[in-house]
Amino acid sequence: MSETDSTLQRTIAGLNVVIDRDACISIGACTKTAPEVFEFDDRQVVRFLSEIPDDVDRDSVLEACGVCPVQALSAFDADGDQLAP
Repeated sequence: MSETDSTLQRTIAGLNVVIDRDACISIGACTKTAPEVFEFDDRQVVRFLSEIPDDVDRDSVLEACGVCPVQALSAFDADGDQLAP
């Protein structure tokens, strides 16, 4: 999957995390669950923080991907298996 303006991806805590920015409806569950990873831009659409700590808790990233009501966030393991949502 390539990164575009509407799709962002980054490897965090051993997970390939994908944001579908077109699907985001700005509820904020992800930014509350993993504020060290996700933030809103000036249009109130989720994005990755520019600097993510190396010691991010993997479970909080998975939880943040799982709590999105519109499944705008996905997390995959190193084998490409989807772990969340």
